[in-house]
Amino acid sequence: MAKKGDQYWNYVDSLLDDYADDSAERTHARPRRRARRIQDGVVSGGDVQMNRNTDQPEGSAYQRRYYRARPEEGQQQRPPQNRRPVPPQQRRVPPQNGRRAPQQVNRSGAPRQQRPPVQPAYRRPPQQRNGGRRPPPPPQQNRGYRAPAMAGGPPPQNGGKPKRRFRDLFPQKGDGAKESIRKIVSLLSAIVLIGCVIYFAFAGIMSYQNSHSTSKLSKLLNAESNSSWAEIRQKYPGVEFPEGMQKKFAALYAQNQDLAGWISIPGLNINYPVMQGSNDDQYLRHNFNKEYTVYGTPFLSSYNSIKTLDQNSTIYAHSMRRDDQMFTPLKAYRSVQGFKDNPLIEFDTLYKDYYFKVYAVFISNGNADGDNGYLFNYTWNKFSSDADFAEFIRQINQRKLYSTGVDISTTDKILTLSTCNYDFDDCRLVIVGRMVRPGESKHVSTRHVVKNPNPRFPQAYYDAKGLTNPYAQAKKWEPSAAH
Repeated sequence: MAKKGDQYWNYVDSLLDDYADDSAERTHARPRRRARRIQDGVVSGGDVQMNRNTDQPEGSAYQRRYYRARPEEGQQQRPPQNRRPVPPQQRRVPPQNGRRAPQQVNRSGAPRQQRPPVQPAYRRPPQQRNGGRRPPPPPQQNRGYRAPAMAGGPPPQNGGKPKRRFRDLFPQKGDGAKESIRKIVSLLSAIVLIGCVIYFAFAGIMSYQNSHSTSKLSKLLNAESNSSWAEIRQKYPGVEFPEGMQKKFAALYAQNQDLAGWISIPGLNINYPVMQGSNDDQYLRHNFNKEYTVYGTPFLSSYNSIKTLDQNSTIYAHSMRRDDQMFTPLKAYRSVQGFKDNPLIEFDTLYKDYYFKVYAVFISNGNADGDNGYLFNYTWNKFSSDADFAEFIRQINQRKLYSTGVDISTTDKILTLSTCNYDFDDCRLVIVGRMVRPGESKHVSTRHVVKNPNPRFPQAYYDAKGLTNPYAQAKKWEPSAAH
């Protein structure tokens, strides 16, 4: 018959056995260690007997590490420290089939509430369900929201995010007012953005092509200066060169017989061929090779003569908003410093080279609507008398922004450069140069520049600035004869 102390220790060993199983299940890292029970036949005290399960002596340090030794007879039995005996009804059920069964009662002895079984995330429905048809997909959720998996539905794709389609960018039936407005604004913004990208790309390509073409033409200038006319005619058969033409224009003239000369203002990077067509619209939007371009080409008025220059010769060219090509740099002449930096203009015709000293800079209108029905004809080239030419110069003096100190007489010839400006609609910027006289130095003194305190502008200029026109009742000059 077992002693009372042995019954107690058998009970403690059973608790340690349950604790070892529970600890091994929680960690999943250590192997299971089942406690060894101390049987009644083990001799205590000084006697030593080998344990048949561990091949270690009973009461050794190896066994004392896992369970307590039984006290010797006559010693006081002490309960295990820091342990509270667990009633039998609260014991854990031993594992079944390698898996620990859930505890049936809690510490108070009441039945433990069972958890509901875990449903699989996705289960392909049998054909008998939903009439043999697959259930509809889950509704689209907001972007960034992971839609929950539906039993019987398709598995979530693209990480649960709704798949965006191209037609979703357009307003659709069922969209709210705010959503429709948002889509319309987004579409308009995208169209404007794409249009701007195309416009600037096209503008950049056109700018490069025009600059590259002008650079190639400048290399052809003076290409045949050292050749004889016999060599030039042999090199370009079929081209009839005019008598008295300068040889430096032969290579350019062979490509286009509309060539009239070359204009150059080195300080403003103006260095272009000058054409002359049958009318003043031919080279407004065409380049030297007669190809369309928004830049056009500087051209001499079709009313002027290049063999012997008229008393007033006019060259037209565009002023570009996108870059500084063509006559765009002429806007520098609106300031006195612009004149001081560039007081001389060179215009070489097919027959002779000419230099012009800047005489005046003024603003004019391109049509009669800009000045109460009056159009100052600054391009007039043939004057009936010296008095008529003198009156024309007085009209320029009223309009010029400053006096350059360059004088002019009725026997002089002038060169007029006309380009568009943007102070008002159809505005023109005009630069007038006086031809350097025979024997006169090309040097221009800039010490005598005087700013005009009250220049005359078209009515449209005063309207744009909100000013009163002091020349509203001034005399309106008209040429005395027609072209």
